[in-house]
Amino acid sequence: MQIEYQTQRLSLRFFMLMLVLFVVQVIYGMILAAQQVDPTILQGWLNFNVARAEHLNLGIMWIVCGFIGAILFVAPLLAKREMVAPWLIKFLFYAVIGIVIWNFFTQFLAERGIAGWWLGQPWLQQGLEYLEAGRIAGLLILVGFVILAFVVLRTFPRVREWNEVHWGLGMGVGALAVVWVFGLFYVARLDLQEYFRWFVVHYWVEGVCRR
Repeated sequence: MQIEYQTQRLSLRFFMLMLVLFVVQVIYGMILAAQQVDPTILQGWLNFNVARAEHLNLGIMWIVCGFIGAILFVAPLLAKREMVAPWLIKFLFYAVIGIVIWNFFTQFLAERGIAGWWLGQPWLQQGLEYLEAGRIAGLLILVGFVILAFVVLRTFPRVREWNEVHWGLGMGVGALAVVWVFGLFYVARLDLQEYFRWFVVHYWVEGVCRR
């Protein structure tokens, strides 16, 4: 008989959040399609560039929610025990919601040219495609990924007892945090900045979250 672990129930929250974000992304996509036909739709309220940025960022966020939800469902089965510190998982869930809300409102800051520059870093909004949110949100996301990696790796048995699935999932949660670090660099040279952005978008989103 399969045991139902507490963190498996928590994974359903992430799956539900994933579905909500996906539906919202589809709605934004429909707005964008309408604005392509008639550019005056919602002009001054939700301009095309803001709607497009929201649409793209939601695509990343619901993929991340699905990734985390899958980890929380599978990891206890692999470890054959409850995941450590389930309260950290609850904290992570509400943190993801907070980051989604933060990213939503900072799009309108970007439209007004407000980035919150301090010590050479855009703390409120950085305006890079797929990486719109500022340095504050980026650091909070990194903390969330470190929490996820800590919980999963502490739950797993000793490394010498790992099988192929343990290794795949363990490397995945580790890479989730490590590769994201490249999105925290901001340099004046546009070509180098685009390289870091490209590295995160392709290696992190496509290589880690979709593996």
